[in-house]
Parts: sequence; C-alpha cells; structure tokens
Amino acid sequence: MKIIVTAGRGEGSTTLSAFDAALKEAGILNYNIIRLTSVIPPGTEVVEGKWPNGPAEHGKKLYTVLSDMRTDLLGRSIAAGIGWYQDKDGRGIFAEHTDIIESLNGKEAERNVRLKIQATIKDLCKHREYQFELKKLKMIVSSAEVTNKPTCTLVAAVYQSEPFK
Repeated sequence: MKIIVTAGRGEGSTTLSAFDAALKEAGILNYNIIRLTSVIPPGTEVVEGKWPNGPAEHGKKLYTVLSDMRTDLLGRSIAAGIGWYQDKDGRGIFAEHTDIIESLNGKEAERNVRLKIQATIKDLCKHREYQFELKKLKMIVSSAEVTNKPTCTLVAAVYQSEPFK
C-alpha cells in the first residue's frame, strides 16, 4: 500500500469555503472524506506528494488521516500538521495536531505543531513498544496567517479512494 501525504491552504467567504479551497490545493477536492485514526498497516510506503485526483473520482469515498485548522478571526496564525513514524516492516503511526496563535507569526504556530507531533509520536511509539529514533520521524506542517478572509490550512494522509456500492 502507498499512502500519500499532501497539504493545502485556502481562503474563502466562510471557514467552510476556506476549507474547500484548501482541499482543492491539496488535490483532494470533490471526495466524501472519511477520517481514519492513526495506524499505518505493515508493508506501507508513506510518501509526500499530490493525490492523483481526476473527474472519475468525483463523489467517491476518500480514506484519510486529516489535520485541519480554520478560522475567521483576523490577525491570527494557524497551523496543521501530520507526523509519522514507521518500523522496519512499514507498520507505524500518524499523529495530527493543530495550533492557533493570536499574532501574525505562522512560524511560531508551525513550531508549536511540530513540538506537539514529536511528543505524541514518542508516546505512541512507547505504547507500541517501537524503538523511537528522532531521525525516523517525518512530518509535514502547513501554516497560514489570517489577514483579511477566513482561512484554512490542512494536511492529509490519503490511504485510498473507493466508489459507493
């Protein structure tokens, strides 16, 4: 199995339309998103990239671990991120976190998310008796400064799409 981790940011008239714009930038627009928890099956390759979305995908189910932050409060910075850790056989875990701060400093919001992800992954590894090595931790964090419109930033780990039966 291959899981693709993608990110997007968007603005809109409302937080929901900002979320839609972020889905479009991430390449996962026009799906019915089904949120998963954090388990990566054995034999899985996790890669960064864009999901291969096309017209035939419209309306399908999309299985994802999703981290999204949206707000209409101006003068804030938001961040969302997903980190992952895998053992030798490809099994592993995802951790997703978000942050919002009351200033226009996206780097600070990103840093907060990175620290939360690292702490969570360490704990999740301990619970599973994985030997944690910092160099094996990977993550994608997306941030945005909310200056004049409702804004959303998101990161998604996309497992697969499938049609409704």
